[in-house]
Amino acid sequence: MPGSSPSRLLDLGPGGNKDCTNADVRLSTVHSTGVPYVCASHCWGGSKPLSTTRSNFSDHQNRISWSSLPKTFRDIISFTRRLGYRYLWIDSLCIVQDDKEDWEKESATMCEVYHNAVLVIAAAAAASPDTGCLFRSLDHAWRGQVSHHLPTGETLNIYLRKVPFHNFVLWPLSKRAWAFQEQVLGQRVVFLGEVEAWWMCRVDNVCQCGYNELYIPRNKTTSSEDPRKLWKEWVSTYSGLELTMYSDKLPALSGLAKAISSTAPHLGNYLAGLWQGDLHYGLGWSVVNPAGVGDPRVPSWSWAKTNSHVYFQPQTHDGDTRVKILEAQCVLKSVDPFGEVTSGFILVLSALVPVNLFARSCANANGDGNDRLEDFLIRALDIKLPRKKYHRAHMDYWWTNSSQWVVERGDENLENAVEVIGRSTREILRNVSTFYALLLFRGFHNRDYLYLILKAVPGRIATYERIGCVFMDSICFEDDSCEAVLKII
Repeated sequence: MPGSSPSRLLDLGPGGNKDCTNADVRLSTVHSTGVPYVCASHCWGGSKPLSTTRSNFSDHQNRISWSSLPKTFRDIISFTRRLGYRYLWIDSLCIVQDDKEDWEKESATMCEVYHNAVLVIAAAAAASPDTGCLFRSLDHAWRGQVSHHLPTGETLNIYLRKVPFHNFVLWPLSKRAWAFQEQVLGQRVVFLGEVEAWWMCRVDNVCQCGYNELYIPRNKTTSSEDPRKLWKEWVSTYSGLELTMYSDKLPALSGLAKAISSTAPHLGNYLAGLWQGDLHYGLGWSVVNPAGVGDPRVPSWSWAKTNSHVYFQPQTHDGDTRVKILEAQCVLKSVDPFGEVTSGFILVLSALVPVNLFARSCANANGDGNDRLEDFLIRALDIKLPRKKYHRAHMDYWWTNSSQWVVERGDENLENAVEVIGRSTREILRNVSTFYALLLFRGFHNRDYLYLILKAVPGRIATYERIGCVFMDSICFEDDSCEAVLKII
């Protein structure tokens, strides 16, 4: 609800206690709806910060002593008080951390919590709650002085200093996945760096030295930009950030998903990180550097299944899709439609063709004897290709030499040892006939077509899992392909 307040806030005292920056605070559940408040965005670091739990909830309502607060929290509270605000929201103190039901309920409101805050204070350079975020400014470090005499007889003194290094991506907070939506959703954000503060709002980014070309993801949730394109940009950036628990992959993006849903209802249902109204193109994601499998509950067709940085393949968006989505569903873990899922499937009608998958072993640069098989090639079975025989495959997961698999190529037998991290490779790669290519859409500039690489699920009729994708010539499947109804889980 626009203008609403979180269910709990830290009460810093009347008027923010401007003149008493080290006074105790308390957890408040009784405050006026729409009361102005400030939000904190911070790194949790290696250890859990001071938190509200079921056992200390009543104590925190009465008093949270100043001495018990970690330094980053104390700095944020002091900053808030000096601005004259009474209420502050800090996640570890305003959500009951050992109450799963409360955590799910409160995390589902992240969109409103950060969007409705009058200000978000981002402890950008603080790697942990104990680091602190009010660092010494460079304003004192003048490198020189130039005096200019004005026609009026007055003297204008110009002070010079060294311009500090500006790099948003090196801040500890910028590497954390949870912080991404906090900064995008905030209407006004102040980033507290090591030597300067940076300001960001809907119309500008600027730091103390006047530099205004920082790359910081701005709040675009109400812009006229294509929401499909915007969502893919967000996912691409977000997927490259760090998460402690893979089960947080979808919850840590739920606020932005809710924002997109409210401004672009035509995109339909939210399906484990993708949108039903853009599912044809949303399925066309690729992994930058394959890593292990993430949350086993997430369906294989979702980018949230991987622990890798992903990007979306460019497409024409002109309706030239070669797959018909018949049905798509996800089973939610909680009442939050943008949160965790326990399973999901899509039912599609598309061309499906068996393919061979070949791996070329690439020596590990670490020299530890564990080769990584990063180079994969695809060839359609029993089809003569007029332009090129093999196509580079983009696998979703990290593969290493571990178990045997055999594929055919003409009269040759190729034996390679491969394994998908977190899966049984013997089941995946033993039989070539269990690999298929599913045609999705024509690529950018009407060149090749994008296909998903699928593996048949043993014991289940017409049911498959995604393991990668590949661009191939459209003519590969013009004559020999057959449309099929299949389920992808």
